Amino acid sequence: MKAIEMKTGIVYKAVTGSTDGTIEIGQIMWVSPKDLSLCLPDSVGGGALNKEEWMSAETCDFEVEITSEYYVDINRGSECLRKKD
Repeated sequence: MKAIEMKTGIVYKAVTGSTDGTIEIGQIMWVSPKDLSLCLPDSVGGGALNKEEWMSAETCDFEVEITSEYYVDINRGSECLRKKD
């Protein structure tokens, strides 16, 4: 699935990297329902790209697949990646 097709609150794994190298193969991510930022918990120090950053042509050209290993725990406006039991 193309990155632009991702839905909010679902955890994905990159199957291809982005042209500009921002997204790497195997990277775990989700789109925040709060502000459509791309949350990247396994990047150095954790982090996120705002909507304009990750939807740029050179960054948004990667592909993803849904991963069933994790889920996004949303509680009182806070989002946290959790591993399924």
